[in-house]
Amino acid sequence: MFKLPEKNIPRWIIFWFDVFVACFSLFIAYALRFDFFNAPEDLERELEVLKISFFVFIGVRIITFFIGKSYSGIIRFTSTEDAKRIFQVVTLGTLILVAISTIRYFFIDGIYLLPRPIIAIEYVVTLFLMISSRVIVKLIYLEGKKDNEEKEKEK
Repeated sequence: MFKLPEKNIPRWIIFWFDVFVACFSLFIAYALRFDFFNAPEDLERELEVLKISFFVFIGVRIITFFIGKSYSGIIRFTSTEDAKRIFQVVTLGTLILVAISTIRYFFIDGIYLLPRPIIAIEYVVTLFLMISSRVIVKLIYLEGKKDNEEKEKEK
């Protein structure tokens, strides 16, 4: 069917893919929370807050992905260990975001860093997309490997 690549995907590509997934998940969370952007009065206020919060969000995600090495597994050999690592890293990042948000609300200016429903939705979507993307790549690899083995037997 297709030729499998000889080399693994560079880890830096996986790292930035994970960062992109987190950003995309945040967008999905806002879209779901604000009825796909049909509530303009609430959305305008939240987008003003997001201008500052986004940099904190992305910083927390980058730091936790880097420290937790969520990108370190070879994707075509994804296992439950990789899923566990992703779960731990994303959960840690979310807990940090909740802590920062709570501290900001109660001790700084009475505004949450990110609304709690946004954090919860982003958490679930990020976990789902990161784990499922790795499983899909593994399945594609296994299917390609099976096709290549069948071609070898036919020769």
